[in-house]
Amino acid sequence: MKRYIKVECPICGEISQGREPGRIDQGCQHFERIIQDEGVVIFVNDFGEEIPVDLSAVGDRCMSFHCPICSESLDACVRGDAKEYKIEGKCPHFRELVSGPEGKMSAHFMDENDNPRVLPLY
Repeated sequence: MKRYIKVECPICGEISQGREPGRIDQGCQHFERIIQDEGVVIFVNDFGEEIPVDLSAVGDRCMSFHCPICSESLDACVRGDAKEYKIEGKCPHFRELVSGPEGKMSAHFMDENDNPRVLPLY
């Protein structure tokens, strides 16, 4: 699974997004850095003050993964606790995204014989 970030700047509202931990398309000059271990993006305002943004609370969590049944590629963006999400792909097995304890996500699939398959995402 590849992990992406998409987060809105709390200062100017521009969107920064990209692959983590790789290249991030910085939407504005306020974007400073990502603290991966803490799931936080640091923005710096015009006074030099750091403003941390929790990715799970403010930004969309976006990810790319494959169906464990047919290997179809799927892209998903989730807001909050997975009650709102968007899936792009044409997999007939995908059923839903579910948020578990501690913000961990899983994708639920169903094969042709109605056997469930769960793919942990992060």
